Amino acid sequence: MKKKLSAYWWCQIGGWSIFIVLSVLNIDSYEPNSIWNFVLLYFLIALLGIFVSHLMRLFIVKARIFQSSIFRQLIYMLLTTLFFAFIYALLIVTCGEILHWRERFAQFSNKWNITLVLFIVTNCLYFGIWNAIYFVYHHMQKSQKEQIEKIRLENELQIQKLESEKQQTKLEMQALRAQMNPHFIFNSLNSISRFILKNQRVEANDYLTKFSRLIRMILQNSAMPTVKLTHELNTLQLYLELECLRFDKKIMYEFQCDPDLDTELIEIPPLLLQPYIENAIWHGLTLKKEEGHLWIRIEQKEKYLVCTITDDGIGRKKAAELKNASATAHKSIGLNITANRIALLNQSKQLRSDVKIVDLVLEDGSPEGTQVIINLPLYYD
Repeated sequence: MKKKLSAYWWCQIGGWSIFIVLSVLNIDSYEPNSIWNFVLLYFLIALLGIFVSHLMRLFIVKARIFQSSIFRQLIYMLLTTLFFAFIYALLIVTCGEILHWRERFAQFSNKWNITLVLFIVTNCLYFGIWNAIYFVYHHMQKSQKEQIEKIRLENELQIQKLESEKQQTKLEMQALRAQMNPHFIFNSLNSISRFILKNQRVEANDYLTKFSRLIRMILQNSAMPTVKLTHELNTLQLYLELECLRFDKKIMYEFQCDPDLDTELIEIPPLLLQPYIENAIWHGLTLKKEEGHLWIRIEQKEKYLVCTITDDGIGRKKAAELKNASATAHKSIGLNITANRIALLNQSKQLRSDVKIVDLVLEDGSPEGTQVIINLPLYYD
């Protein structure tokens, strides 16, 4: 299959063909038999023009002139025009002497007085026009490519955004399922059954009421990308009340919220703190023989909402030694989902969220508990 000529070569051939026609038509008088000699003369001049202008284009590309500033581009293009106009004139004069153009084309010689200086001046006009057209064409092509690249990047960002939203929705649904996992529901129903069997109807009714409220709040919150901080704290409060009842009030907890925070305006992702609180209870406090304590502190530090969850449990090292297969699996699901949610949030926010886990120890080196510090960008409704 034959390769088609590019637009560049069509422009070269077309432009220099026009040059031949205009040059021949511009001759005032000539002998009828000499017309083809003039056509041949300008044809050879045009071939030299194509050769030199192509060399000039190669020089512009290799020198990367168009990668510099606009001002420097104009200066370099002017110098390039002068240089190659001189080369072109030198080639024409040299060929004219070799082929004896002065003798063969007396009318041409008398009118134009072929000299190196005259050709340099004349060719500066030709090559100046050539470079001007190439300069404008290049920047039009560059502008078009930038526009296409901009559209491509916008499309990619839109696709990434859609994928991110899709993944976010998937993770939020996984978080919802993790919150309402069968293990938690099974234990809650067992607690209600235990109260009924002990004829503790008031306690059973209280537990069942709180349990249904918690399920409803989780369903409502999980449908939104962010919720008011006060709603999230109410959900955590209800969850901790249920856990305290289930473990016979063996767990004591305390919320410490900075009074300067406007919890009605601050927005945070729903169901983000609960997995860390649940992990502190299941793997730290419930494994203690004595009463366990949990502190949840919410405060503002610069542009971040800092949530600190501290427990005086047995510590991560001891918990690993006493690990239970089902509890470990639940921990992996809840915390891994939350970590993935935070990673997704970091992709769409200028300020990054992060989680830091600190192992607390006493002066003698024995474990004192665990502290989880969650930094979330501060956003208001």
